[in-house]
Parts: sequence; C-alpha cells; structure tokens
Amino acid sequence: MVARLQGFNEAWGWQLAGRKTAQYRQVGNAFPPPVAEEVGRAIMRALAHAGQPHDMPELASATLHAPVYRLLKEADGYLTPAAILRNLTVPYDAIQLERRIAHLSKDFVIDIEETRSGPAYKLGEFKAFIGQDEHERHEAFAHRVGRSRIS
Repeated sequence: MVARLQGFNEAWGWQLAGRKTAQYRQVGNAFPPPVAEEVGRAIMRALAHAGQPHDMPELASATLHAPVYRLLKEADGYLTPAAILRNLTVPYDAIQLERRIAHLSKDFVIDIEETRSGPAYKLGEFKAFIGQDEHERHEAFAHRVGRSRIS
C-alpha cells in the first residue's frame, strides 16, 4: 500500500528486497515515479525550449544588481526604498527593488531599520564563506561532523 501511495504501479513488477522495515525504507527513500516522470518531462521541455519564456530578474547578470548594490554601499546610513528608487539611474519598481535586495541578502548582511515610512536598508558585511577563521560555519561544521575546522 505504501508503494502505491508513492505512485509505484504494480504492473511494473518492482520487487522490494528484505523484511518489512527494509521494504518501507526502500519505498520511503525512493523518488516517487510520478514526480520523476514530471521532472523528466520538464527537463525535456526545457531542452526543447518549449513554453513561454519569462523574465527571472534574480538570475540576471550582476550588472543589473550593481545600481542597488552601489547605492547601498556608498550610503552613509540607512536608505528607504523610496530613496533608493529616487537615486537609481535605471528604472525599477518596488517589486523589482525588493527582489534585488533579497538577492543581495544572499551574499551580504542587509541591516533593516524600521522607520515611520517603513523599512530602511543598509548594506552590511559580505557573508559568504571564504575561509575566514572566525566564520560561523566552522562551529556549525564541528557540531555536525565532529571536526573543528573546514579545510
């Protein structure tokens, strides 16, 4: 029954090995066939360039993110979205700005201060791991793997 719930068809003749617990694990750890089929179809559609293309600004080149980054980097303090949009040399709307800031937050600490007119942003330090001795990932790695350093 568990295999049927996962989408395995009995007609395919799948044989599960071992005792009941081992069989449950095999089914539980398996990629459900209907999902695998849809992933395969999606890959085929992508390779065939089928469907309507759509803009994904968060995957755009770094030069599109540069104006927002530059404004935040050069600012002496916090900037509200309205101030950022006023000072940009390229046209952005509020949603695009929010996406850019979310994209920047993957690599930088973005400090947010609540003001009367809403949030204000300040670019913090670069947070990607580049081997710094004091980086928090050393400690996290030590707890998970039992090693004290990432080499």
